[in-house]
Amino acid sequence: MLAACGALAENSPDPGGGNAADQVNVNSRYTVESIDVAGQHDYTLSKPILDRLNGMVGSRLDFEALRSLAGTITRELHAREVAVRVMRGSEPEYVRVVLDVNDGRSRFDVSVPKFLWNSSEGWTAEGQATATQGGTAMSFGLLSNGDDLLERYAGFNASLQRRSLGSGKVQFALVFEDYHEEWNRATVAAAEPDLLYRSRRNIAPEVTFVLSRGISWSAGFSSEAMQPEAAGAERYANAVTSTVRYNHSVEGSTLDQAVEASYSLRAAERGLGSDYNYRRHHLKARYTATHNRQGVEVGLEAGAVQGIAPMFERFALGNSTTLQGFDKFSLDPLGGNRVVDGSLGYRYRAMRVFYDAGSVWDRGGRPAPQQSLGVGLEGNVGFLGNNEFLLALAFPLNQGHPEPMFVAGMNF
Repeated sequence: MLAACGALAENSPDPGGGNAADQVNVNSRYTVESIDVAGQHDYTLSKPILDRLNGMVGSRLDFEALRSLAGTITRELHAREVAVRVMRGSEPEYVRVVLDVNDGRSRFDVSVPKFLWNSSEGWTAEGQATATQGGTAMSFGLLSNGDDLLERYAGFNASLQRRSLGSGKVQFALVFEDYHEEWNRATVAAAEPDLLYRSRRNIAPEVTFVLSRGISWSAGFSSEAMQPEAAGAERYANAVTSTVRYNHSVEGSTLDQAVEASYSLRAAERGLGSDYNYRRHHLKARYTATHNRQGVEVGLEAGAVQGIAPMFERFALGNSTTLQGFDKFSLDPLGGNRVVDGSLGYRYRAMRVFYDAGSVWDRGGRPAPQQSLGVGLEGNVGFLGNNEFLLALAFPLNQGHPEPMFVAGMNF
């Protein structure tokens, strides 16, 4: 029988009838098989907490560490309490830990998911307000984003999320977006008139299944309606969507590691009422390793579009996260239907250096690899969302007269 079971298990009887010290010695022989947060999809836990959770899996049972973690989660979620249950594992000498979050009140949060200034693209800013009651969250956001796509899109989005259905392994989300588009002069000069649109509206329901710890699969439908720049009826890009995500972290005594990866597919069919017929594949992966005050990060992105897709589905490099140092409109003002990008970064305390290499091109063409090098400062500002900020200066490496790009911002 386990040495402890119940809220923090600190008052559990010693199976051997010994004192508290004996109890700790007995418990330390158990290995943590898994740690689950009951109703975890009702909450958004920060990365440091998720790293601590993953780091405890596979280690010896430590009630003092569990007590500390429960207190940290209680404070972060503003919960009434977080109780710890310890149960038998699937094998002898293994235990399963469940953290029960008792949140007796609703929450209202305001965050800044993204805020930055890029010397070639100008400002990008996103603000979001979220009201949560039980397992249901409603969000409303305002934004003007000139960083992610070839177009600058400004407007609002709203979402309804049910973060725990049935067994807690299923989530549902309904997203509505309404944006007005602005185009760079280089894109306008290079594009056929029917490629551009002045507004875009999207309705996207999605269901997410948690397949196992760290692995999830989302499936949904996206109906994008675009109002052409020229006179004419709206055009639709109706697509089924599917995304597989993998997240895994390991916290060691000297080295912390994390892997994040995702593969997404968007398939638009005329049978779905779409004016476009295409397949868009997109793969992203990132590995990070941290040792004391040093860190290494490796990133990879690859994508391909088969068929004719609208502009927002085309790939672009040369923004705040890919090929930093390049102007994306100089690389390709129309983007491409093929992309490959890799990055390598090193961090010591607040200092960061990074190297990017990648190419964007169209099927049938030849990729022209580009490289950039940059240096920056990063840290934590302590409020509004993820709180990470970065000041960076990046240079293209294979241009005759390189012009540096400056990026400053938060949460990107």
